[in-house]
Amino acid sequence: MASAVIRGRRSSARLLAGVLGLLLLGALVAGWMVAGAERDLRADQLQRTRMMAQALNPESVRALTGTPADLGSPQYRQLKAQLAAARAVIPGCRFISLVVRRTGGSVCYLVDS
Repeated sequence: MASAVIRGRRSSARLLAGVLGLLLLGALVAGWMVAGAERDLRADQLQRTRMMAQALNPESVRALTGTPADLGSPQYRQLKAQLAAARAVIPGCRFISLVVRRTGGSVCYLVDS
């Protein structure tokens, strides 16, 4: 009778170890898949960003000051139109912004689609 109880406990311990092992394996595989999907999304976003940067006129960007005075400039209107056109053709895109980092580390939005 005592040996049957010991065997039952061993069987339960093996079953528990097996279930925990499968859960751990599942968590590792899920983490690996999430990391891969994130890497792919980041690469896709970086490619889109580079393509958009190539489409913008650097002189028009340099002409912007990040102040309300920009709103009436032809460079601002041109860049805003370009960003809006790009946003319209990218599925799921809600906005595109042209942002600069100032010398003090602050961020300034120059143009938003």
